[in-house]
Amino acid sequence: EVGDTSIDNFGKLKLLDRRQLSMRLSLNYDSKWVILTYHPETKITLKENLRCVKLVVSILLQFRHIQVIITKSNIDFGGTQINGYFEGVVEDYPQFFKLFPSLGSVNYLSLMRESSLVIGNSSSGITETPYWGIPTIDIGGRQKGRHLCANVIHATAGISGKALSLLIMKAFSMEMIPDHYYGDGKSSERIVALIKKYLLTNE
Repeated sequence: EVGDTSIDNFGKLKLLDRRQLSMRLSLNYDSKWVILTYHPETKITLKENLRCVKLVVSILLQFRHIQVIITKSNIDFGGTQINGYFEGVVEDYPQFFKLFPSLGSVNYLSLMRESSLVIGNSSSGITETPYWGIPTIDIGGRQKGRHLCANVIHATAGISGKALSLLIMKAFSMEMIPDHYYGDGKSSERIVALIKKYLLTNE
């Protein structure tokens, strides 16, 4: 396989360092940064989705010296309600949580590279975090069927608070080992080479 072409951006974009990010996004430079992205899981109820999101938030609040950067849910059914909950959380804990509708490629990839944990159910946690080996907790069945690299820990949507807390502690202690299963940044080059080879052999 040639790999995921989206990962080619990792080497082409000029990413920001930690100090630049902390200033641009108003983040605490010395805290552990955690990215939280949760999209509605369509095979469970809205009530179950909200329960899961609220559990994640409540458990993250128990950890000291972290700052949680939330990216908003998508437009699937339940996304509006989840985003409404996130907005309330940020109002209650403005120094602990930061909420962004979208960070854009440069900000998001730069933030991922500097983060201690990615948690939620975004495809980014499955396909992109392995490039740098960022510890990731994938919750629920939204990404079911995808290969999980060694940096990804899977949890069911019905996980208990105690179990989730233990997984987060485990993730914080994991060594960051890059894995290029989904791409090493040279997918486009391989595709071009394959096309050229095909054209030459079929002249």
